[in-house]
Amino acid sequence: MVRASLAVATAFAGLLPAGAARAHIIYATDFEPGAYVAGPIEGQDLWTDTPGNPFRVSPASPIADAYSLRLNAADIALGGGSVLTRETMQIGVEPVPGMMILNLSTLLRIENADAGSNPAITIEYGWTAGLATFRVTPFSITLRSAFTGEVFATTTPAGTLDLLAEIDLLTGVFTGYVNGQAFGTTTLPTDQLQNQEDMSGVRVTGSVSGPASYPQVFVLDSMMLRHIVPAPGAASLAAAGCVAALRRRRFR
Repeated sequence: MVRASLAVATAFAGLLPAGAARAHIIYATDFEPGAYVAGPIEGQDLWTDTPGNPFRVSPASPIADAYSLRLNAADIALGGGSVLTRETMQIGVEPVPGMMILNLSTLLRIENADAGSNPAITIEYGWTAGLATFRVTPFSITLRSAFTGEVFATTTPAGTLDLLAEIDLLTGVFTGYVNGQAFGTTTLPTDQLQNQEDMSGVRVTGSVSGPASYPQVFVLDSMMLRHIVPAPGAASLAAAGCVAALRRRRFR
């Protein structure tokens, strides 16, 4: 597993005043110049792509700033899929004093979403154990965890999607959000979570099925796994809201 410290590991913590909620970043990327160059993401920042390298870092219509990650649905092998993976530092799932909440998030936009066909993109956090999985099509968004198998679903709104899965490590409460609105919640078994000593990684999969034209393009940005460290005495929900406010960015 990748254990090395990341430059962004304490980026948000430094932005917060004393006594406020703080965040410890396990892994974060916004695909920007300096860490990435335009072109196939294969080999950049430890990402591994499938043959054909359909996932590309691109300046074309980014969600924010200069670059985003793009996947053309037409480039996905018909009936199969394109898979992008990256190991991360171990995703801590055992609560320690003050470190109570695990956030798993990304920004996603679907171009040509109303074209009629229905390709899908799947974003998995802690994929070695199936911790949390978003599946997004032009028409629906689902979220599940392998620890319960329960699936939450909602319709896909227009525009940029702010996807967030949140796990309270003390209680096991697992909640999914789209654009700040909760659309499903359940409780994960904390004993099973805390037995996952080597949970790691992010996996992004594109898939299509059936004989159809797929003009859609999936655009991803601001992918992040982090612990939230609440302010002393603050409730978990209040801490989550405080730190979530920091990740709001200007969309194009």
